[in-house]
Amino acid sequence: MEMFQVVDEIPPLSAQEEEIGMYRARMRVLCMLATLAIPTGYCAGSDPRIDRELLINDVRQLAELMETVHPDPYMNGGGKIAFHRRLQETLATIPEGGMTVAGFYRHLGPFVAAIGDAHTWLRDPYQTDHRRPGGIPLRFGIVEDTLYVAATQKQDSALLGQRLVAVEGVPFEELMARQGRAIGAENEYLLLRHLAGWVLWERPFLEHLIPEWKDKDRIRVLLRDASGSAEQHVMQIPKRLRRPLPHRPSSQIRLPARDKCDFVYEFMNEDRKTALLVIDDMTGYREVFEWDRSVGSAFDADRARDIYKRYTGTWLAPRDEDKLIEGIPSATETFQKLVDEMKAAGTKQLLIDLRHNDGGASSMSEFLIYMLHGKRKLLSLKQGRREVRRFSRRYFENNSNISLAGINQGKPFRLKANDYDLGPAYYRQFGKAPPAQTGVEAEFEALVARLPSFERAYRTGEYEARYCPEHVVVICSPDTFSSGWTLMYYLKEAGALVVGTPSSQGPNCFGDILSFTLKHSGLSGIVSQKRFEYYPDDPKATVLKPDYPLSYEKLAEYDFDPNAEIRYALEVLDKLGS
Repeated sequence: MEMFQVVDEIPPLSAQEEEIGMYRARMRVLCMLATLAIPTGYCAGSDPRIDRELLINDVRQLAELMETVHPDPYMNGGGKIAFHRRLQETLATIPEGGMTVAGFYRHLGPFVAAIGDAHTWLRDPYQTDHRRPGGIPLRFGIVEDTLYVAATQKQDSALLGQRLVAVEGVPFEELMARQGRAIGAENEYLLLRHLAGWVLWERPFLEHLIPEWKDKDRIRVLLRDASGSAEQHVMQIPKRLRRPLPHRPSSQIRLPARDKCDFVYEFMNEDRKTALLVIDDMTGYREVFEWDRSVGSAFDADRARDIYKRYTGTWLAPRDEDKLIEGIPSATETFQKLVDEMKAAGTKQLLIDLRHNDGGASSMSEFLIYMLHGKRKLLSLKQGRREVRRFSRRYFENNSNISLAGINQGKPFRLKANDYDLGPAYYRQFGKAPPAQTGVEAEFEALVARLPSFERAYRTGEYEARYCPEHVVVICSPDTFSSGWTLMYYLKEAGALVVGTPSSQGPNCFGDILSFTLKHSGLSGIVSQKRFEYYPDDPKATVLKPDYPLSYEKLAEYDFDPNAEIRYALEVLDKLGS
């Protein structure tokens, strides 16, 4: 019996599937451009060389941003002197003849990476073609602390499930170390995520990672099979690749279709005792647009129309904003239907798949916790975390609705520009801040008032703790990030079990990003403005560990099923119920 069943032939993507894939890619770009300024000094197909003095100015601009906007750019890098030592090394090693934009991007990598913040980074300037990625013609998955082959070309299907040992003679451990010097990371899972997602797949990243790679027509990859035997494979770099690669293990789990919406649910059996809720994305639901309009943010009509057309299956979208927003899928209404159906069926188990959820607007988390556990539980979870805000000049420029007068309410003394707001819990010790429950409740009520779709359900009171199954399980992966991580955290703290591979975000992290563009190179990026502490009593926490981590042995037992985490969760639930 074969270790896994290979899907021998997968037809090319249908027009509908191609459109969905392009839509999701486009939405990611739109979300990025909403946050990041478009580089002005770098044009597609060109890589101009920039004078040294201009690059020095850009480095100083970047350092000034880090020191005036970021809450603590010294915390993970050895302190302020170490920060300035790296700064001066970065300045001193710019060549006399200047650098290209791509070269300058790589030159800045270690300086930015040393901040140790996954939400502070530079946007790469590489021009890539998904049809001709030019890297290793294998797609890798992540399990434990390693990468394994998850998809291949037809001729390489025997390699499925094998673990990566080395590339071009560079050991996997060294690849991880090099990647850690290229990007800011809170834990090793972000490095694994970047390697698997695009660094090993796309040529510009791979050339940066492995300068030893000389023959660009082929690449040497050392893999270890499930028995422990390692073998080197010399792989030709295809001129053109199908994406996704056509050969991968088959799955015994059928996920609900997400062709129209990125948050959907289905019942996994006829008796409806097990429900599966998949939330792949938290950027494109109705309440996001309600919030943007209520706070006076620019209304992204093009993005709203794209989501409307995808959801309704039409090629036309109304110009009227009210009708347009009403036609976008609502997280509130989806969760209402889910809890109603689970209550009617007496559902015992709810699986929530967040494996591909890398964030968006976190208010979706509050809707779901409210309906599963109620307002009191939600507020207790919200007050369990701490936030530290830094009030830089740019913070106020980007948050015109926030003033120092409002910030100083309940403070024992007046904060000024460039001060830090250390959070209600800190000021409460001086007897000046409102009680914890009152503070988070006021914040929650303010949120509700700006979201008509959720407010309608909330005001009735019918959906407070409407229904929660006996067992709730969250399925996670290194791609579970940002607001996706927040949802996982709330569910776990409310009693859910977590199954899978750890997230690439740390429990105590930075976030709330500000965009920037460097003046001369045109490189753009983001820098954090807040410190989040979900586990304030454990300041060095870098990983939220699943209750049931997926092991390589367990993955092999499931024949490297792409949905092995869900099968493992069902196995765990079966044992809990026996």
